[in-house]
Amino acid sequence: MRVRHFSKRLLAGAGAFALTACGGGAEMATNFIPSPPVTPTPTPTPTPSPTPTPSCSTPCLSKVDIFPALATSTDFAVVGAEAPGGNGTTLTTTGFAVRYDAVTKSYIMDFPATAPGEFKQYSDNSPNSTWWGGLIVDSSGNPLSRDVSVVKPSNAALQLTYTTLVGYNYLSVASVPFGWAAFGTPTPVGAVPVTGSATYSALVRGSTVDASGLIEGTANLQFDFAASKLSGHLDPVYFDLGGMGEAGVSLGRYDFVNTIYASGSTTFSGQLSNSSFTQSGSFNGQFTGPIAQELMATWAAPFHDPVKNVESSIFGVWVGSR
Repeated sequence: MRVRHFSKRLLAGAGAFALTACGGGAEMATNFIPSPPVTPTPTPTPTPSPTPTPSCSTPCLSKVDIFPALATSTDFAVVGAEAPGGNGTTLTTTGFAVRYDAVTKSYIMDFPATAPGEFKQYSDNSPNSTWWGGLIVDSSGNPLSRDVSVVKPSNAALQLTYTTLVGYNYLSVASVPFGWAAFGTPTPVGAVPVTGSATYSALVRGSTVDASGLIEGTANLQFDFAASKLSGHLDPVYFDLGGMGEAGVSLGRYDFVNTIYASGSTTFSGQLSNSSFTQSGSFNGQFTGPIAQELMATWAAPFHDPVKNVESSIFGVWVGSR
């Protein structure tokens, strides 16, 4: 499957050049009057040409610095969901792990469909301010995944400091497992506020379970920290990947119902209700950042496919900040 937005983010690379140099010589006298001696002009030493950049295997990959302030090795908190591809509809929500190795300055990602490996970006993607696009590779540089994208802190849609999200294998054929994950620095126990309230705005990304559509959108969460209350809604937008259309289709609002949140807890959950469906969706999330400045969650819900005109499912993650 192919993704509408993400294909626009890759920028082309640059070439190499070489310098050349020329020499000079002495002038000869042409009359009988003795001419003063002429000191020959020294031939300049040729300027060496720059060493050409070694060609790398296709594609060229380089390291990323997702959280620049991170100085120590860190195991991140991770939430995620993976679809099996093909005709499967059962989502996998366990088996996700991401850690930062401060010695090698590497981000090691482990998803249900892949073995653990380092995430590296396509080198010619460096100027892009929205996503890091690349692959997960083993210690020998062999790809363990198809396509992987991680949202940058400079993404204009939402600037985050402690959290990010990743989509993987979304450009692959529908028979390959694909999914979405969010990871970040977890809020320590005892650091979530227990007084006052806060509203979080979230960036939503996901897919249809059959890999035919991309989901974007927003979510809004209101916490009453003292009263142990959580309310909010999810507003997903559908993009048809088969038609590669630019226009998204709103799927309507999914309201938070039957939420579970206790004052001071680092986690929260609930159901997603849309009046068009008798079944409810669900979400599970947690706070990130030293004092719960940000959050992340995984979600899934029923939906009506506007292209195929059938009932199906959507899933993904959201990341947000207050």
